[in-house]
Amino acid sequence: MQKIKCPTCGSETAPDAACPSCGQAASNGATTRPEPTPPPEVSRWNIEHGSPDVLAWARQTFDEAEFLRALREVERDGGVQIDDLIAEIERKLNGTV
Repeated sequence: MQKIKCPTCGSETAPDAACPSCGQAASNGATTRPEPTPPPEVSRWNIEHGSPDVLAWARQTFDEAEFLRALREVERDGGVQIDDLIAEIERKLNGTV
């Protein structure tokens, strides 16, 4: 089979197949990227997508404006220091709050 050079990265590829290096398809210019493989730390995880009713509930309880306000506050102020967080938890556990 004749090999051609990929127009995107210059690797050798078959004229009717996607480039193994970058995914560029020489015949029509479409790019196909392989699914990334998960890192070994999560390879044994069983990942499931939420059901439509759970996603609908989550969308009802999520307030995007509130989230963005909190995010901007953390970006501006740096968020809570871990020592302060631990001290607050200890106060609540000991009933001194």
